[in-house]
Amino acid sequence: MKYYLFLILLLISYSINSYEPRSRPLNWDNLKEPENSIIVEGRKRYYNIRLPKEYKRESYYPIIYVLHGAEGNGEIMEILSGFTYYADINNYIIVYPYGTGKSEWKNLYWNADGCCGISLENKINDVEFIKSLHSYLLKKINIDKNLVFITGYSNGAMMGLKIACHLPNIFKGVASVSGTIFDLDNCT
Repeated sequence: MKYYLFLILLLISYSINSYEPRSRPLNWDNLKEPENSIIVEGRKRYYNIRLPKEYKRESYYPIIYVLHGAEGNGEIMEILSGFTYYADINNYIIVYPYGTGKSEWKNLYWNADGCCGISLENKINDVEFIKSLHSYLLKKINIDKNLVFITGYSNGAMMGLKIACHLPNIFKGVASVSGTIFDLDNCT
């Protein structure tokens, strides 16, 4: 029950973020390079991470993976979603992974089976990316393994549902904003 309450609160915070000041305005032509990367299946994959302002090494924290929509990236999702602001208030970790595309970090997509772009065409294994990223972060920061969530918008919502379907032992909940799942038959 507490997980459903957490997800409901998460969606509420997601929807009211437009009332909070953002750290900077969105400028599509002046995006920065991602801050972090790992190698997954021979491909460099990017992500940004935000720890709570009061992060303490001896404490364990909930974590939310926030997936961007089609033609977006982690930085755009951070600016538009407002999750970083709420992570500081509520003391949880936020991760903004980057999909793939023709560019390494702009105009990116997720392979959500029935959608989208070059990620689908090239059969990119985004489930493995998120799984590997989570395993990597578990070694670096203190994550409460019982409070691991994923959310996304549009193509990111589709990917979030796919990940929750294929990695139920890791993710305790998913919040899909304007997305669907394509391959329910192969859901574990």
